[in-house]
Amino acid sequence: MFSAPLNAFSRFTGLSWEERRIVLSAMGSMVAAMIVMRSGGLRLALSLVRRGAGRRRDNTKVGARRLGTMIHATADWLPLESSCLERSVALAWMLVRRGHACALVVESAAMPPSFHAHAWVDTADGAIGQRRDAPAVEIARWNLSASPQ
Repeated sequence: MFSAPLNAFSRFTGLSWEERRIVLSAMGSMVAAMIVMRSGGLRLALSLVRRGAGRRRDNTKVGARRLGTMIHATADWLPLESSCLERSVALAWMLVRRGHACALVVESAAMPPSFHAHAWVDTADGAIGQRRDAPAVEIARWNLSASPQ
């Protein structure tokens, strides 16, 4: 009954202080992305991500891939269901605020008898959150600069 929260807590306490701060920031980013996406949609979310560019420079050595891992682990831990688009928006916001340029990418795959779409983030470190289980076609890409526009 208590093993899952205790395991999560012991993993959290095993992180460095900087990583703990990032996990807490990831929680806030995930909740904010979910609220914005569900109430205002993607256009509003992208404008907020762009507005965050250049607002904060993080002098830590945490790279884009590690931030992606933390966002996805945090999203899995939160008691709310989140979509790949919401996770990608939260990750893009954290990356841009920390000075990493990235692109939010949406792709689609026809997997009969249905159609599937997936969102992920492309960075200089490579794709974060991209699925490789089916051939897909990129349908949209929004380049998000790390500097204010």
